[in-house]
Amino acid sequence: MKKQIVLLAAGASSRFFPFNGTHKSMFVICGKPIIGWTLGGIKKLKIDEVVVVISEADKEIKNYLSNYKGLDIKIAYQKKAFGMADALLSAEELLEESFILGFPHFVNEDIFKLVLEKTKNISSVGVLVEKTNRPWEYGILSYDKSGRAIGVVEKPEKGKEPSDDRISGCYFLNKKFIGVLKNTPESEYQFEAALDTYMKNESVSIIRNNSSVMSLKYPWDLFAIKAYILDQLTQEKTAKYDISPKAVVRGKVVLEDGAKILDFAIVEGPAYLGKNAIVGAFSVLRDYSVLEADAQLERYVDCTRSIIGQNSHVHSGFIGDTIIGKGVRVGAGFITGNKRIDRNSIDVEVKSKKVSTESSRLGALIGDNVKMGINASVMPGIIIGSGSIIGPSTIVMSNLPEKTLFYSEQKTYTKQIK
Repeated sequence: MKKQIVLLAAGASSRFFPFNGTHKSMFVICGKPIIGWTLGGIKKLKIDEVVVVISEADKEIKNYLSNYKGLDIKIAYQKKAFGMADALLSAEELLEESFILGFPHFVNEDIFKLVLEKTKNISSVGVLVEKTNRPWEYGILSYDKSGRAIGVVEKPEKGKEPSDDRISGCYFLNKKFIGVLKNTPESEYQFEAALDTYMKNESVSIIRNNSSVMSLKYPWDLFAIKAYILDQLTQEKTAKYDISPKAVVRGKVVLEDGAKILDFAIVEGPAYLGKNAIVGAFSVLRDYSVLEADAQLERYVDCTRSIIGQNSHVHSGFIGDTIIGKGVRVGAGFITGNKRIDRNSIDVEVKSKKVSTESSRLGALIGDNVKMGINASVMPGIIIGSGSIIGPSTIVMSNLPEKTLFYSEQKTYTKQIK
């Protein structure tokens, strides 16, 4: 039987603002879209075919998949963003009798490997699960007295959770399940409702994952994916780069062709410099930071645990736990706040609602082609939409939509000195 993996890469990625100009799996980390890292991992598993479900209007991901080498990739199109169930049913004609379902941000191929190994001798459905201490936020399994999984409760009421086993997002499915899915009423949680129905009538294999499957719902989820990718990278021995003898380089630092580390700069790995990226004189790049192709830190920049997008330039300042998109221009003296004064967890406003990051460390989330004036600063967890312009000596304290001009007016006084 053909080994097939289905990846769901459709949808509007609305919670991924300001980086949702295309599907979130096309966000570039270390020189390659996230879905590219996932497909690279799948290659190692000797999968016969990969089916990727994308939105009809998403030309960028379509072009990337159409030109991808080394895997047999079939593309299915979801006509409108109407949830996980509709996305899967959009690929129905391409599905094998049994297949693995996952998502394009599963850059760790061990997820698929585990499901492959645990389901090689079964024909029914298998579900990957992991423990959670926040069961009210996920799809949670319920069990009978014998320990058999008998249902799914989506986001159960706090304190009434049937277990602490959450569904991780990777499944071994079959055509029988597809039949159940098609007969389940359309809703936001149609897939979970179908799985609940299937479990009540059929035996389902529970595959326990002792690690954690990385999420990609919000922009700050990129930090965990970035860290994983950096940990897997090795230096390309044929790369031609330039490191000043006066610079300091410690730990694993991956440099692509044309990358430069100039006089008295410090780069502490893990870190990545893309093609023609520059760490300028007296600048510091450290602790899982990434400079994409043609990105530049000019002089006196301290950048830690951050992603600087392709062709973005920062003149000077501090950038901590921040994601900067493509083509951004940042004036001198730029500062990102990355911790609250009280050191509590940072909340981010997403679609008019406050969402906890469950982290006390988060800087700014800055979209593509933003321009920042000198001495501008951004408070922790603030989102700046693509194409916006921030005036000099301006503090950004709340989210900004795309193409917004935002500046502080200052009163000035002129008086002749006697």
